[in-house]
Amino acid sequence: MNERKFPGAEEFLRSYAEEDLLHRIALGTLLFRREKGLTQEELAKKLGKSQSFISELEAGLRNITIRTLALLAFTLQRDPQDFVRPHIDLEAVAAQAGRKAGRKAGRKRSGGGV
Repeated sequence: MNERKFPGAEEFLRSYAEEDLLHRIALGTLLFRREKGLTQEELAKKLGKSQSFISELEAGLRNITIRTLALLAFTLQRDPQDFVRPHIDLEAVAAQAGRKAGRKAGRKRSGGGV
C-alpha cells in the first residue's frame, strides 16, 4: 500500500495528542474533586494554588508539571495514571443521547408530554 504524507500531519497529531492529554487531566481533576466533595477553592488551598489555577486546569487551559500531577493525585487519593486514562465512554454517551432524542421525538409525534 502506498501511503501519502500530508503536509502538517505530524504536527497536527502531536498537537492533538497534547490537547487530548490536557483534557483527560482536566476532566479527571473535575470528576475526582467532585467525588471528594471539594470545591475548587478547597482543592486549591490543599495544593497551595489559587482557585483560578484549578479553574483553568479543569477547563483544559493549564499545563501542569509532573510534580503538580503527583500532588494532585495524592491530595485526591488517586493514582496519577487515573488522570490520563479516558474518563468517558464516548460510544455510551452517543447511544444515550440517541435514546433521549428518540424519546423526545416520540413525545412530539404523540402530541403530548408526560
